[in-house]
Amino acid sequence: MYFPSVHVENFFENPYRIINLAKSLSFKKEDNQNYPGVRSRPIDQINYELFQYICGKQLSYFYSRQEMESISYRCEMQFQLIPQGENAAFVHTDHGILTTIIYLTPDEEESGTSVVVPTDETGFFLPQQSTNTKDATDAKIKGINDPENTDINKTREASDKYNNTFKEVTRFNSIFNSLSMFNSSSFHQAHFNPSGGERLTLISFFHDISAPRFPVPEALRIRI
Repeated sequence: MYFPSVHVENFFENPYRIINLAKSLSFKKEDNQNYPGVRSRPIDQINYELFQYICGKQLSYFYSRQEMESISYRCEMQFQLIPQGENAAFVHTDHGILTTIIYLTPDEEESGTSVVVPTDETGFFLPQQSTNTKDATDAKIKGINDPENTDINKTREASDKYNNTFKEVTRFNSIFNSLSMFNSSSFHQAHFNPSGGERLTLISFFHDISAPRFPVPEALRIRI
C-alpha cells in the first residue's frame, strides 16, 4: 500500500465548467468492457493543460510543491457516465497505483464508493469466494455489455452474492465536486441511488509514479 484513502470537498473552483466540457464530448462503450456506463476519450487528448492541472492538484494532497517538481507518472483520466438502472456494482480492484474519483452530479449524495476487505480474518479470499468470483465476473461482463440490459437482475444477484463476502472499511459519499482517492489495489465498489439519475464522474488511474517517497511506507517507518 502506497497511499492512504483521502476524501476532499470542493475540488474544482468552477465544477460546472468541467460539467459543460463533459456535456460537449461523445461517450461510448468499449468491446467487452468490465465497467458500467460509458466513458469519454482520455482527457489528455482533449485538454492537456486541464489534464496536467487536475493530476498535479490531486497529487499535491500527498506531496509538497518542492516534491512535485521531481515526480513523474503516467495517468489515464476519463469522464464516466452511468445511466440510471445500470447499477450492479461488483467489488473489484483497478490497474495502477492510485485511483481517484471526482463526483460531478449535483444533489446526489446517496451514491458513492466503498473501500472493502475480505471477511476472512487472514485477508485472503475465503474458499467460496473463488467460486463466486467466476460467476460474478461472467454475469458482470454479460450484464454490462447487454444493450437491452435483459440480464440486469441476474447481474445484481451475482453482484450481491460476491459483495457479501467483503466488509466495508471506508465509505465516500458522492458529494458534488468532491474527490476520493485510494490505492488502486484496494478492493472497492460503487454505490448507486436506485431513484437517482445519471451519475457523472471524472476518474483517474495513476501508473508508474516515481516519487521521492510514498506516504504509507514513510509512515510505517515510525515504530510505536
